Amino acid sequence: MFLVLDGETVDRVIEQNRNDARFYAGLVLWRAGELESELHRGFWYALDHDTGVVLRKQTEGLWEELVRRSSRRTL
Repeated sequence: MFLVLDGETVDRVIEQNRNDARFYAGLVLWRAGELESELHRGFWYALDHDTGVVLRKQTEGLWEELVRRSSRRTL
């Protein structure tokens, strides 16, 4: 597993490993205490890590599975 932050390297990964890579993109910034507040208000869910989910090849239904898992979680 690698974290790539620069566009040139991302382009190279896409060109060379398109079928063997999983891409996540996004950026969220919070002020002190803001994330905790948003978690308590139900804007985000923090789930226990599961490498089997993160790294599995088949992604069909992944979003729905994560939503189901999050709806069972209580703060």
